Amino acid sequence: MLRDRRIFFSDPLDVNDPWDCKPFLKGAPESASRLLQAEVVKRRIYCLTPFPENTLMWSHYADRHRGICIELGKGNPLISKARPVRYSKEYPEWTSAGIWQGNPLRLILAKSADWCYEREFRIIGSCTANGPAKLDSNYVKLPDGAITAIVLGCENREYDEISGMITQYAPGTPIKRIVRQPDYYRLKLQL
Repeated sequence: MLRDRRIFFSDPLDVNDPWDCKPFLKGAPESASRLLQAEVVKRRIYCLTPFPENTLMWSHYADRHRGICIELGKGNPLISKARPVRYSKEYPEWTSAGIWQGNPLRLILAKSADWCYEREFRIIGSCTANGPAKLDSNYVKLPDGAITAIVLGCENREYDEISGMITQYAPGTPIKRIVRQPDYYRLKLQL
């Protein structure tokens, strides 16, 4: 990401939730689910959260707090495309108006309430999109100035190696660290 100035967008069918982005519409004909699935697979997703102090996110997605997080500024055209995920206890329902048919974005932005701790936002890319979310294979060009900091997990022990990569590929990018807050089960972002 630092070197090539591009970010990888995932296939929505490869996410870690067995219901996420996989249409099975209650009350809908099977053909409607297949049609919607064909639209979903034309897209790719990039998942983000605006909450760097979320303990579970570091545990699940950053090698048990040993990894890094790349902070992206909101003031660029790609990140401004991020849309919030809607969490629900119920799977999307088919209505007589067929509101899900032909609208894969609503399905891509719907998840089980079990995942609400992530407070996730998603950028949806496609090969046919115009603008900043246009895919080149599974990648999207990262706008200049989009990376605002590198955040090290509280168990990360690779400061020198990461600092060297920043010096080489993104000079001047600040390094922040997540630290455990004493006497609380809480993380804190620190410069």
